[in-house]
Amino acid sequence: GLLCTVAAACAAHAGALPGDPSRLADYHRARVLAFMRQHLATQGLDVATIARGVALSESQIHRLFPAAGGSPMRRLWAMRVERARELLHTAPRHRLADVAWLCGFQSQAHFNHVFKQHHGLSPSAYLAQRSAGEAERP
Repeated sequence: GLLCTVAAACAAHAGALPGDPSRLADYHRARVLAFMRQHLATQGLDVATIARGVALSESQIHRLFPAAGGSPMRRLWAMRVERARELLHTAPRHRLADVAWLCGFQSQAHFNHVFKQHHGLSPSAYLAQRSAGEAERP
């Protein structure tokens, strides 16, 4: 209906043919990622909430992400871990529990687990390694 017409118009404006499914998927993926960024700190953010926020079905959202390297939730966790890493760099004196909360993790334990999966180190080991590296600089 109307949503498809608007999406086709946006895709056409971006240089795609109105029926080009890859451009439409890129457009929707960008909308989903923008929504995730806006709500990064939201506790309990899940695919159902994201779907409601961008007016797509959950199955549509799941179909957008295998081509982009994983599930929507894996992408959300990666975005949250990257934000946490930024916070650890810019404000290393934050308590790790506060960083976890600011990045939408429901517990520090879950934050530690996901951070270690992405960086190979726990957040505290990451901070210690970073501090040791700065101490070695002249």
